[in-house]
Amino acid sequence: MTKLIGIRAIVRQGSTIESSIVMGATAYEPLGTLVSGVEIGIGENCVIRNAIIDLDARVGAGTQIINAENVQEYDGDNYSIRGGVVVVPRGAILPPGTVI
Repeated sequence: MTKLIGIRAIVRQGSTIESSIVMGATAYEPLGTLVSGVEIGIGENCVIRNAIIDLDARVGAGTQIINAENVQEYDGDNYSIRGGVVVVPRGAILPPGTVI
């Protein structure tokens, strides 16, 4: 299992990241700063597998990015799937409890 965690990336307690890239953030942001109710980085108790999380993305608490149905190509709100890899684009916000 390979994972790459970028500069200024925040991964909160209880979260698991496997075979993924989390790019981090372009600038420092004080903890507790909310945009659409979600802090920068990866929220608490998330599961992220086989994904690329681009810069400045916000992944709400309890989110599961696991592609359980092994979808190969898809364009969704604030994410896409290419070759089975879930891609969360730069600055995207996934609300708490999102399941992909």
